[in-house]
Amino acid sequence: MTMRWIGMVLAAVLVAGPTAAQPAPEATSGLYLVEFRTGPGWQPDRPPGEQTGFAGHSANLARLRTAGVLLFGARYGDTGAILLRVADAAAARAELAADSALAAGVFVAQVHEFRPFYPGEVPASGAAAPAPAPDTSSE
Repeated sequence: MTMRWIGMVLAAVLVAGPTAAQPAPEATSGLYLVEFRTGPGWQPDRPPGEQTGFAGHSANLARLRTAGVLLFGARYGDTGAILLRVADAAAARAELAADSALAAGVFVAQVHEFRPFYPGEVPASGAAAPAPAPDTSSE
């Protein structure tokens, strides 16, 4: 009797499968990190400012900054990165569609959701870092 009951419950669970209630998708952070690397169109014998589409790339970054979408940008090693405040990854990719250096293959970009776990500030190069806030976690 017990085995028959277990079999019926298991069958009901299997039949219900995808129609069972699913948890709601997790809300996004609204922050997306875009990593830029050199692409197949990069010409190693030319400086960045002389690369195809570089002026348009700079203009697109300026547009994003003026619109308040681009929060910061940085370079590390041979990689560049910008942090965008947009609704989702598709919106981040849409903002990149106007980038002529990406269209020319001078750069390739990867979009990653950015989920900060420790808030803070990032000063511009050469600027003094703000004093850290006192640690009140043990109070």
